[in-house]
Amino acid sequence: MHYTKDDNSFISNFKKLLTKSVQIGKNIEIRIPICLILLITLGLLYGNLFTFDNDNFFQLAHAKVLFSQGFVKEEPLTMHTGLNFLIPQWLSIVFIYLTYTYGGVVLLNLFFYIFVFSTIVIMYKTAMLILNGDSLKSVVWTSVETLFFMLIGYTTRPHVISLFFIALEIYVLEQYKHGKEKYIWCLPFISVMIINFHNSLWLFFVLVGIAYLAEFMIYKTGPEKIPRNTVIASMLSLVVSLMNPYGIDGVTYIFNSLKSIQPIASYIIELMPIGIRTETLMWLAHPFLIILLLLYRKSNKKIPLRYVFLWLGTLLLMIQHVRSSIQYFVCSFPIFLIAVNEIDTEVVPFRKKDLVESVVVLLLVFPIYSRRPNMDNSDDTDFMKYIEENIPRDAVIFNHVNNGGMLELNGYKPYINARLEVFGKDNNKKFDYLSEYVSTLRGADIEEILEKYDFEYIILALVTNDTDAMENYAKKSEAWEEVYRDENDVIFHRIQ
Repeated sequence: MHYTKDDNSFISNFKKLLTKSVQIGKNIEIRIPICLILLITLGLLYGNLFTFDNDNFFQLAHAKVLFSQGFVKEEPLTMHTGLNFLIPQWLSIVFIYLTYTYGGVVLLNLFFYIFVFSTIVIMYKTAMLILNGDSLKSVVWTSVETLFFMLIGYTTRPHVISLFFIALEIYVLEQYKHGKEKYIWCLPFISVMIINFHNSLWLFFVLVGIAYLAEFMIYKTGPEKIPRNTVIASMLSLVVSLMNPYGIDGVTYIFNSLKSIQPIASYIIELMPIGIRTETLMWLAHPFLIILLLLYRKSNKKIPLRYVFLWLGTLLLMIQHVRSSIQYFVCSFPIFLIAVNEIDTEVVPFRKKDLVESVVVLLLVFPIYSRRPNMDNSDDTDFMKYIEENIPRDAVIFNHVNNGGMLELNGYKPYINARLEVFGKDNNKKFDYLSEYVSTLRGADIEEILEKYDFEYIILALVTNDTDAMENYAKKSEAWEEVYRDENDVIFHRIQ
């Protein structure tokens, strides 16, 4: 698309708006592009401000253990004993606990919003580097990328914090590639932050670095002509990753976890390969858009190999596991910029009367980024009230994974919780409770498992169809009676 200076269309005028700044007082100037990104993330925040993520239950339970018992290495929350255990996101749960305890779900979301907005700003600054300071293109394409990944990537989970550090690593390495060698010394700081905020994503820190290293090994150009500082910073980044409460176990935890969760991978959408489902069509559209734009790219300028490696490497991970889609959108951002760079965004004169038009469109766009708020009632549901009033704390409970964290947070010791990797033998070094759980849900040996542990209660979440076999068994069995049911959960009690 090309717009001449005589074109006074709304789109042209809106482009001009993006290059302007707002003067507040004598010395404070706010750039319109930053305001636009802020508006987008405010829409995102509005739609999630009162939302409480189910995973926060076990994270809050872990935080209670951390504050009361320290860095324990034996699983303390379920009915099982002697399981190897560590908290892979200990620093994240400290902030989750403090913000939720003192400010409820709103303050919790505001805390994560800081990282969301910071990630977008870092991506904008990265775009400015890659696009040679073109602020108009940088804000437009950062905003488009935000639409792609923030709508599906925002939750109050530790991966949001890790996303910021991964985006920061790419920015730091881009600064280094642009000749600012001092930025290389930021890598050890990023490494130690990721390993303590969310060690499961520390592997992405390494993968991003490998993409840049691979390009150097092929071309041997750029600031790496004197690679000593690069080597020292890289080695130091690996060493400081040991600066976590669990040492080498904290670094290698991800590898055991990937093996441990395999039995249940077919039930959890984040662990599934990407398929042609409604919720994944937008994710698949992103790489296809990049391929299409690269095919029609007119420039003969070479695409930096580091961008290709970042894109293809994380795309492969996303195809294998949906949960890697969030990291994909951040790591594919550089090649996305290359793909869309030739789309014309020429600035034309802006008329003051068109400001109203632009503001109206911004207000119309706002709802696109927002979802209907879900009020947090996690502490006051009929379901949890029934449990607290009718089920003793020492009861032996078979539960669905979705209920485990809530039970633990309220003082119960359930069979399993949503931190699934704890229950695989590769991690806990004792028994494969995860395979046993999946086998039971599928209907195999239900009675045998219920007798093995002498369960007194069965608590099932009804949000998925993986509980059908267990629910049907309990309904038909003379040994069990249904004592509670709502649209989300059902409870059965063993008849004495």
